[in-house]
Amino acid sequence: MSLRPRILLIGPLPRAGHASGGTQVSFGELVENFHASGRFEIELVDTTREHVYEHSWRAKLSNLTAMLRVVREVMTRGRDCDLVFFNASARGLLIGGPLVCTAARRMGKPVIVRAFGGGLDEALASAPFAVRRAVERTVLRADLLALQTNALCSHFAGVPAAFHFPTTRRMERVQRARSQTCRRFLFLSQLRPEKGIREALHAIELAPEGCTLSVHGPLMHGVSLSDFAGASRSRYGGELERADVARVLAEHDALVFPSYWDGEGLPGVIVEALQSSLPVIAARWRSVPELVESGVNGLLVEPRSAESLAQALRRVASDDALFARLCAGAEASAREHSAEQWHAKLEARMVRVLSPQSADDIAAPSPRRAVHRARRS
Repeated sequence: MSLRPRILLIGPLPRAGHASGGTQVSFGELVENFHASGRFEIELVDTTREHVYEHSWRAKLSNLTAMLRVVREVMTRGRDCDLVFFNASARGLLIGGPLVCTAARRMGKPVIVRAFGGGLDEALASAPFAVRRAVERTVLRADLLALQTNALCSHFAGVPAAFHFPTTRRMERVQRARSQTCRRFLFLSQLRPEKGIREALHAIELAPEGCTLSVHGPLMHGVSLSDFAGASRSRYGGELERADVARVLAEHDALVFPSYWDGEGLPGVIVEALQSSLPVIAARWRSVPELVESGVNGLLVEPRSAESLAQALRRVASDDALFARLCAGAEASAREHSAEQWHAKLEARMVRVLSPQSADDIAAPSPRRAVHRARRS
């Protein structure tokens, strides 16, 4: 093995003209972290597709076709690599995980699997028996299995290779004049009904006078501009460029995130808000309470309840002392999601997989740009 091991890194990158979600942003950050480290050479396979179909036979066909292309890349380019690192959503793991893991094993390559989101347990439980068995014999036997939430780590406690790898973000620090009152609320997410956008639009109308809600994100299936008709306190600002996220967060007082989406894990936008010292008002849903502790760095509300959300908005808007405590709590909790800290732990695990007898012999070089050969799949 060379001094700088070569990794076949597979996952979805953000792409201009496409609605980017947390999986694309997290994978893009992972690539940046490898570049900053310079410890590995990177062969990159981008799994973002030109066309994305929802809830139809076209979606199934598109997913299967994309995975077959990835397997082809693994079988051809993976031969010159030391390790295969597959990153996908729970659905992507069910479709492509067994194929990628099997291809890597046939070439004698160790394989790492990273599951985005918090729904792998439920997706696996509801999958057909044949799919479930295939995942158990391949994905759950990978050399490393990175899981986003503590809940998933507990569920898969019997999988020896499973480990906790939470959502992190590299956030640009933007100077902001901290407000003494909470009036400027922000909704930043893909705009899906399950993300709670309609509850947020209703709740802000019930908030105290002077409160406003800025909404940013791509319009997805089930939501349109007509949802903003008659909204006197809300403004839709479109989708943000990645470079503008830190600035927009700095212009607001709190993040509103009433999501009840089934695949929710540790949402990256919550991590970004905490790193910007913004408290988060979120639904008590799945693993979100692993990030948001009610009364410490935000407030938790009942899912699907505009009234519960409105009560939380009224509470933080009318209690300046509470708002100050939540801001301080947000800043303190953000340190737990340092990208540098968690990436260093990941690389240490990777080195042990590659060379368990002599992990310390692979010294981390001074930061330099890793080799990056990107091909879109």
